[in-house]
This record gives sequence, C-alpha cells and structure tokens, in this order.
Amino acid sequence: MTPPQRLKAYDMNRDLTSIASQFDIDGIPFTIRPYGNGHIHDTYLICIKNPKGALKRAILQRINQKIFQKPHDLMHNILTVTRHLSRKILAEGGDPDRETLTVIPTKKGEMIFESCRDEAWRAYAYIEKSCIASAPMHLKQVGRAFARFQQRIADLPVDSVIETLPGFHDTVNRYRLFHSAVEKDPHNRACNVKKEIDFAHIREKKIMTLADLIDRRVFMMQINHNDTKLNNVLIDQKTNQALCVIDLDTVMPGPLQLDFGDCVRSGANSAAEDEKDLSKVFFDMHRFELLTNGYLEVAASYLSKVDRQALVDFAWLVTIECGIRFLTDYLLGDVYFKIHRPDHNRDRCRVHFKLLEDLEHKMDRMFVLVEKLTASEGF
Repeated sequence: MTPPQRLKAYDMNRDLTSIASQFDIDGIPFTIRPYGNGHIHDTYLICIKNPKGALKRAILQRINQKIFQKPHDLMHNILTVTRHLSRKILAEGGDPDRETLTVIPTKKGEMIFESCRDEAWRAYAYIEKSCIASAPMHLKQVGRAFARFQQRIADLPVDSVIETLPGFHDTVNRYRLFHSAVEKDPHNRACNVKKEIDFAHIREKKIMTLADLIDRRVFMMQINHNDTKLNNVLIDQKTNQALCVIDLDTVMPGPLQLDFGDCVRSGANSAAEDEKDLSKVFFDMHRFELLTNGYLEVAASYLSKVDRQALVDFAWLVTIECGIRFLTDYLLGDVYFKIHRPDHNRDRCRVHFKLLEDLEHKMDRMFVLVEKLTASEGF
C-alpha cells in the first residue's frame, strides 16, 4: 500500500537539483539521494561542490503539509529554538555549528522554498563526522543530550513558540480519537485488533488520572522537544559523546517529563518499534538504567521532587499514547504515519502494547532506580 504522504515522482537529476539550487548552499549539487527513514517528511542528502572544488553536504527536506499545515509557523519555532541554543552554546564555549541545527536559507533569504507544486522545502547544514545514536554505548549520552536540551531552553518563554500540532501530547484527546475510530471503523479493521482495543480500554482510568494532573499544572511546564527518540541525537564519531539534538519539528510546551518518557519508550525497547515477532519485545531495565543515569546527571539539578517522582509514570503514559496513536491510524486507514507494508501500524501498536505490559511489571524497580540515581547526584 502506498502511503498518502509519499512524494510525487521526481526526476532525481532535474527536479530535486532545481529545488536544491534555490538554497544558499554555496556550490552546485551534484548528487542527491534519499536519506533516513523518518515517518513524516521526505528527506534527501545533497552532495555539493563549491567553486573551489571542495565538497560538502546538506540535508534537503520536503515538509509534509498534510501534518504540518503551516510550514512557516513550523520554521518560526525551529529558528526560535536554534537561535536560543546557539547563544547558550557560545556562552558555554561550544560550537553552535555542530551542537545545534543550522537552517540554510534560500537565496532570497527565506526559510522555506515553495515549489510550483505548492510543496514546502527546507534545508539544513549537514553535521559532518557524526552518526545517529543507536548502539547501547550511546544510551547514557542520549539521556544526557535530552536533559541538556531541556536545561538550555528552560528560560525560553513558552509563548515564544507556536503550537503547530494542537493537542500533540493531549493523551485524553488521543484516547477520544481512538474511541471514535473504533466506533466508526471506516475500513472494517476493528475485528483484526479486538485484543489491542480491549488493552487500551482497560487502561483508560489511569490515562485520565495522569491527564488530570497535567491539566492542573502539578508538573513543571516548559518548551519540550516532544520526539525524543534515540535517532534524534547525533553522536560525535571521534569522542562518542552526544553532539546535537535534531528534528525540532515538535518543539512545544508541556510537562518536561514527557521528553524523558518518550526517550525511555524509544530507548528501553529491546526490539524495533515495528518488530513482528513479539517474543523479542520487552522493557530492557539495563537500557533504562543507562538512559536514566545520563538524564539525571544533568536533570537532577532542576527537577523538583514531584517532577522526579512522575518520571516513571510518564514513561508509561507516553508508551500507551504512542500505541494508541498507531492503533488509531491503523483503524483510520494509515493516514498519518508512513507505512512500508500492509498492517505496519498494527504491528507498531502491538510492539508498544507488549512493551507497556512488561514495563508495568517493572515499574516498582524503575521507581527505586530513579531515587537511587538521584541520590547519587546529591539531590
């Protein structure tokens, strides 16, 4: 099945080269190839030769306007955050060109190029000598990277960014949309996921309890990253230290524990998020400890006791929220997440629900570990 968000056909040697040439990339693009495996946008790696013959690379990306319907607001948020980060990194003696994203403007000074097909394109400088976090040895660095990101933008006013995806982490609304999708069942798929539907319904009360605490502002609120997967951290290939947090499309306000919870959901999963063999899926406590250790090395200094005690609950909340989102998209006919095979979103849902089930058995151990690691940091 072809995902509805996929690019229309392009002549790689003509159309994409023409689009890339609209950006101030200081040279001529001579190769362009698909890059990465993101769920939302279409991404290309450009190799560029400048007038002196030197080679460099950049990222070209077509923004998915079915999801981000106001790309200029999206880029406003990214520029607001990256400029703030650049100032902080410079003040710390760091290198903003490597430690945060750099947006490449068009030759007209715009942040977006709008093609004749009414598509919105953007470009970023490619950060050389880096790799996507993936190995177990990177987990502690990933935790540190997201905590440091939170720390650096803590003083950025929440009203300085635009809510580009209203209700993105509104778990109650996510649950309502799921419930509506079950009732309408437009593609007659509910019969294929009865077990998964029941799994979500059983946990409705806890979802609503945590959502109520968020609504009552019990937890610290600030601008979050909101997509803290392992592959959104770049690692320096020479030092193996966390270098840069990428993919800033979802920077929006929320309780700061959401970023920790999403990091754990992604990083403590023993398998791929679309693994078909559920016997391979479990919540890996060793990976959780590495992520949490790195996170608390930085975050223990700014977390209140209430915020700290909620970290594990938010790992639970984000995991079930993600599972529900994949299940909802499956029921609606795969209209949000890109799929690469039939029933892809159903498989993603099943992985998250299996992960959650194991996480629930280990929550007491997780609470104890958070307290132990916080105490080791002197808080």
